[in-house]
Amino acid sequence: MEELSKKIGEWGGRGIFLLRIDYGYDPPCRVGVEADCSSLTRGEVANMASFSGTRGILRLTSPQYAFSPRRRGEGGGEMLTRLVKNGTLVETRFLKTFRSVAAFLQREKTPFLSHDAKHDGSLPPLYRRIRHSGELFGLHLLYEWETGLGMARGASVIVEAGSLMSKSEGPLSAGSLAKKMGITLGAAASYLKWMEDATLVRRSGGGYMLRHEGLYSLFGGPPGQAVRAGFPRKSDPMELD
Repeated sequence: MEELSKKIGEWGGRGIFLLRIDYGYDPPCRVGVEADCSSLTRGEVANMASFSGTRGILRLTSPQYAFSPRRRGEGGGEMLTRLVKNGTLVETRFLKTFRSVAAFLQREKTPFLSHDAKHDGSLPPLYRRIRHSGELFGLHLLYEWETGLGMARGASVIVEAGSLMSKSEGPLSAGSLAKKMGITLGAAASYLKWMEDATLVRRSGGGYMLRHEGLYSLFGGPPGQAVRAGFPRKSDPMELD
């Protein structure tokens, strides 16, 4: 987080700062206005873009929200380019969204700073503040996992890959995943990339691990000691592709 603090200082509330930060971490600075860009109407976009002298946070959940050429004029992109003069922190947890917004700003020739706040896989602060044996802990894990699935392709195969990853003694490589699932190396690499784009996994050495230790308990695998056993979960979420 020290590197993030340095980036925030470099930004200084001027222009756009694009940040990818994991679920369960606190906002890195105080702001005057907050909004979820994916839920704003066009009228609300205009209102957001009209405030002056106040920094704002925009939280993005959809990678396609107004950042493709087809949807560029529908609000989200307009808001980003109009808010640049006020100082705006554009925050997302998804790598896919992070890349999409960066590409949009580059196309629009809009200056911005960016930072991907990578973490070490330990429990995020949110989970450390919640009693591990309580229902709320499990509900947050489910929310994090299933909203990640909503951002990824191939939800059912990702659930299988996540289960296998949770039972691995160390980082799981694409080759190992291919053997365990009985699929090609190319297919396994694709699944891992989808999971990484949706911020469900992180790279570690030559393989991948679930994003943080709490997610392992969704599948009953290690470390598991951080959460009570048997809280409700969906074993096969509805395919979203």
